[in-house]
Amino acid sequence: MGADGRSGSDRAVDGRPAGAGLLGLEPLLVVVVSCLLAAIAIAPALDAGFVYDDHRQIVENRLIQDPAYLGQALTSDVWSFKGERGEPWSAYWRPVFVAWLALCYHAFGLADTLGWHLASVALHGVAVGLAWLLLRRLGAGRGFAWSVALLFAVHPVHVESVAWISGSPDLLAAVFTLAGLLLVLAGADAGRGDAQAPDALPGAGVGGGWWLVASGWLAGGLALLSKEVAIGLPILAAAALWLRPSAVRPTVRARTAEVVRLALLPGAAVVAAYLAARVAVLGGIAPRPPVAMSTVELGLTAIRALAFYLRQSFLPTLISPSYPLRAVSSDGAALLAVAAPMVLVVVAGAVALVFARRSVPAAFGIVVFVVCLAPALKVDSFLPDHIVHDRYLYLAVLGPILLMVSAAARGVDGTRAGPATRRALIGGAVVLAVAMLGARSRTAAGCWTSDLTLWECAVAGDPGSAYNRAQLADTLLAAGRPADALAEAERALEISPATTALLVRADVLTATGRPAEAVVDLKAIVDRFPDHSGAWERLAVAYQSQGELGAAESSLRIARDRVPWRACSLTANLAVVLVMQGRPADALAELRAVLDSTEDTSVCRLAPYYAARLEFGQGRIEDGAALLRDFLVRSERHDDADTLDQRRDAERTLEMIRSRP
Repeated sequence: MGADGRSGSDRAVDGRPAGAGLLGLEPLLVVVVSCLLAAIAIAPALDAGFVYDDHRQIVENRLIQDPAYLGQALTSDVWSFKGERGEPWSAYWRPVFVAWLALCYHAFGLADTLGWHLASVALHGVAVGLAWLLLRRLGAGRGFAWSVALLFAVHPVHVESVAWISGSPDLLAAVFTLAGLLLVLAGADAGRGDAQAPDALPGAGVGGGWWLVASGWLAGGLALLSKEVAIGLPILAAAALWLRPSAVRPTVRARTAEVVRLALLPGAAVVAAYLAARVAVLGGIAPRPPVAMSTVELGLTAIRALAFYLRQSFLPTLISPSYPLRAVSSDGAALLAVAAPMVLVVVAGAVALVFARRSVPAAFGIVVFVVCLAPALKVDSFLPDHIVHDRYLYLAVLGPILLMVSAAARGVDGTRAGPATRRALIGGAVVLAVAMLGARSRTAAGCWTSDLTLWECAVAGDPGSAYNRAQLADTLLAAGRPADALAEAERALEISPATTALLVRADVLTATGRPAEAVVDLKAIVDRFPDHSGAWERLAVAYQSQGELGAAESSLRIARDRVPWRACSLTANLAVVLVMQGRPADALAELRAVLDSTEDTSVCRLAPYYAARLEFGQGRIEDGAALLRDFLVRSERHDDADTLDQRRDAERTLEMIRSRP
């Protein structure tokens, strides 16, 4: 295998470039092997349940569960399931990702997550197979392409995207990006007449590749609708077209015209259409930065982030759900802190350019790394505690892998060993690297086995993050460890007044008989975030625990005005307070006003159940039974503990009513 990624037998066949005809069983074998390796690498997480955002985006998301709401889900931002508030909840419009979640939900349900995890592994395997095909079409030899594919399959930075079910946007975007590049290249080869082999893609031949190019840009559009990182696809397509080998030797002018005609113009049209649709859905293109940064601070922080991503690509010894990298200020001390990362970036860039001049795969690798990672370097788009993540490297890491394999091939080619010995040296090195990277991935996958392990790993990786400690506190409280939860919440608040930490501390204080102290924390939240429904609900509970039912009622009524998209849940809680005040008729009137609500929360789902009990209390048995039947219909898709308990009670009650003489 030469440094250009081709062995002597792979460089040309009957005047055709290597990789011109690529259909057959070998790409399928790459996918199967990659899936097996990935499954072994993330094995600890394969039987794990839903974690972190999975709970809200999947388990509590009726928009993907009920086909009647799928249209709304596809034409809204990914957090639109939280309710209608007159504006998007986030700057993420990813309809392909949402459709993928809906497909997996209807295929696998919520009782067991193994199918979800295997689907992610399969997506990853397809991405690896497409990367192999792309390298072959760019002229890489089989050994080189296999080496890159195997390393890409088990690289530890992929753990977050593959082991975490909600990490699938990276997988989807990569699959459609690579498929789009392949189709555009195939169409270009068909137009040149390079793909005349019997096993070439259908449509090959001069003038016969237009539909392949069109299909490629359709795939590119799907990549953009999977994740915003695909915005650089036109540049990737231009680089692939320019760098690919060809039996025909076009002039620079002809090659430039081809790049403009097949990559830049259609790519610009696809991107423009996507941005127009994004504005229509979200009301804008770019998200509002959560933290203001000057141009200098943004640049310095981006350099540190780039150095971090280089380290993760070439030396992934530390893999964590969170890292202690923060924004850099523009003072003198900060400039010194950036000096070492800046040197690393400059040296890495110089070395990469040396290899790029001698190897087509290495040159393409630089483009992949820069283009795919560029959106993640706009670090002011992220929360201060989370400006870097391994998942942002999912496709970008293909670039450093190409450079590493190119460097290894050149080093072996420089020896006096014979071809067989060189192949053995490269093969042995790849096997060893795959084993080491796979072992590291397997260890990192253990962090994604539960919410508790996730946040324990996050705190271990970044102990100075108030967000991580607050999430760990919340998880500890849910696990029945209030003392540990309170300790973590206090640590989080020492770092920063994190809202989640205040909520957790308030929950612990209320549960341990200190509701007056909880009220102080909760008032601090609603004063700062008057639309925080969870804080309002907890405030009412804290007042209720003190016997201040009037204050609890007042809080819920204020909350209902300020958080109208949670009116049903707040009203259900209000009804409980009214009953405690001896006002069942008022409670029933409040509940009946929200029975037609489309809000899908556990508390709102119980509104018909509560109303039925109040109807029974007033002697209206048939009205109550009708409400219980309505409750059973509305709640049949849900298996949370409260809903299941009330469903069982409702079924027993209806059976008793039916058996009356």
